Amino acid sequence: MQEKERKNAHSLCGHASDNDFLFYWLLTSQNNDPKGPLIVWFNAPGADKSQGCSPLSILFSKMGPYSINSNGTIDKNDYSWNKRASLLFIEAPKGNGFSFAKDGYYRTGDNQTADENYVALKQFFNKYPNYKNNALYFAGMSYAGYTAPLLARRVLDGNKNFPLNLKGILLYNPILNVYLNKNMAAQFAYSHGFVDEHLWNDFKANCCKGCVDVLMSQRVYPYDIYRDCPVAQENLEPGESCLYIAGAKFIYDYLNQEQVQKALHIQLMNNEWRICSAIGRYLYHTEYDDISPILAGLLKEKIRIMIFNGDTDAVNIYLTAQKIVENLGQKLTAPKQAWLINKQIGGFKTEYGKFLTFATVRGQGQLIHLYAAETAEYILNKFLNNLPL
Repeated sequence: MQEKERKNAHSLCGHASDNDFLFYWLLTSQNNDPKGPLIVWFNAPGADKSQGCSPLSILFSKMGPYSINSNGTIDKNDYSWNKRASLLFIEAPKGNGFSFAKDGYYRTGDNQTADENYVALKQFFNKYPNYKNNALYFAGMSYAGYTAPLLARRVLDGNKNFPLNLKGILLYNPILNVYLNKNMAAQFAYSHGFVDEHLWNDFKANCCKGCVDVLMSQRVYPYDIYRDCPVAQENLEPGESCLYIAGAKFIYDYLNQEQVQKALHIQLMNNEWRICSAIGRYLYHTEYDDISPILAGLLKEKIRIMIFNGDTDAVNIYLTAQKIVENLGQKLTAPKQAWLINKQIGGFKTEYGKFLTFATVRGQGQLIHLYAAETAEYILNKFLNNLPL
């Protein structure tokens, strides 16, 4: 394992793996509990395929202890996810962020990425064995709907030779079924008034391909359709959708500073960090149309799964996740009902036995941690403590 690291009060970082140098950044728990849970976070939203986007944009968007604001200022985050758990970000697949392949080969897919993530994870635990017996959780958004369950499957299959204490998976606004999500996009767009009756009737009759693209051509912010586009509308080309992430420029500028990359011991100096690489769009092969069978297998082995979606995200739509969860073969134990935060309705939840929960977050899109940080932390704490919303 070739690796360099930087240590301070709450941070470890370096490159793991021998050939595919996957960059990781660990934020140790602020409560300094050596036996506390470890959350491994994957992925971030992307303009096209989400695989190939760096989780470091999430780290600096009100998930870590400090946030870079849309005006470039830095604030302390009172709702950091590492307040009660250690938080490990892995930039995967190779070619994503600061991660790179020694042999220069970047074509990959779901199973190869899962294998490489598993190798990197084992090497991380070999380097830091004090975390190996801690409760382990995988979490993420968007394409983590594929990444996290496939890695969980590798962990369970390898537990005889390399035992890890995997407890659960927390996914929000995940991709779970590519084709079903496209079909649900038309229904979502119609229900929010973005398509007319004629187009909707055409879709119902013929499953017209063009219906799915209508919402993306309306210059709305598809990650959160009732939120203003973070970039001025006059800067958009005709027909171009608003896919800009608030604060992205300042995160980009910060991580590309020479002194920052030196402090992080980035092994490829003068390496340009980007929020999303071309890997997901051109070099990544999606091998699973539907991740449901993997999720069902994890549930049989008593791995807790919680899926929650902002109900105004038009990219990874709550209707898709809701339908998939309903068909995972788990007994319905608590029909849909409101859940509360600060004595107000936070969204709606449905519970299936002891191991599966689906919830929506009312009035939020994909970036719940950014625009509703208190809510995101609240959901996380409920999940870690195995408590209902």
